[in-house]
Amino acid sequence: MAIVYTTICPTCLFESFKEQNNQTTVSKMSGVINNEPTVQCTCQRGHHLEVYPREGKYTFMFWHAVDAYAHGQLYEAASSGYAALEEYMKTYIHASAWNLSGETQNILDTYQALNNDKQLMGNSTLIFGAYSFVYLHNAGAPINQKRFENMSQARNKIIHGTEIPGSKSVGNLLVSIYRHLMKSTLLWEHRLADNQPRTPFIPYYNNSLAQAILHQDNPDLQGQAAINALSPSNQGFIFDSLFIDEGTELESYINTMEDQLTTIDQLVEISSTLDGYC
Repeated sequence: MAIVYTTICPTCLFESFKEQNNQTTVSKMSGVINNEPTVQCTCQRGHHLEVYPREGKYTFMFWHAVDAYAHGQLYEAASSGYAALEEYMKTYIHASAWNLSGETQNILDTYQALNNDKQLMGNSTLIFGAYSFVYLHNAGAPINQKRFENMSQARNKIIHGTEIPGSKSVGNLLVSIYRHLMKSTLLWEHRLADNQPRTPFIPYYNNSLAQAILHQDNPDLQGQAAINALSPSNQGFIFDSLFIDEGTELESYINTMEDQLTTIDQLVEISSTLDGYC
């Protein structure tokens, strides 16, 4: 199963506005996620667009895992789900290094330097160690060690062949991963400027990185063409787009959100609606 990126075709949308026929044409545009920073997308009407995803690759990997689970592909679901978690940890390390540098203009330098550090970014144990350290710094609390051990053990038993994956164990793994991504994302908040709302930092970093790569690859791209190249996917996490009220106590807020999502069936239902506009 390919890891798929989907969005609304901006060309179809713009053309329907120009026609002024009181009907908005919404068509699906999709492409395959790979190791490149861009996705080559084509819509149902043949329009082509090179998109710079700004949701973070781990987002698409995770929903791919949930989709695999829904289709009974449990090995794929477990592998992709844990790979999404590890990709998220890498992103978190990147974002932390950029934030700690205090230089907002050097996002690509920091990104490329860490990518070239194969000793760190190619070793799961070191990735976890670095992630644990910067998580404590950004969130003000240590990660849930027991939860991570349980997720890692569940994944290892399945991937290394000591346990045939069952629906319950894989479902629990994906729910645990989702809940950790949500908590980790929401605990690291920031404020872009005075009189601006509090928002999660990781989505801000992902968006800033996508824009920087786009401008590096296409320095003369402006206006609607640049907007189209950064078309948002409908597959983003809900918690990425939350505004955090001034009086909100994050821990209790997150606990409430965790209590509202406790089963894999809920994630499957969410996943099934992600292409709802197509």
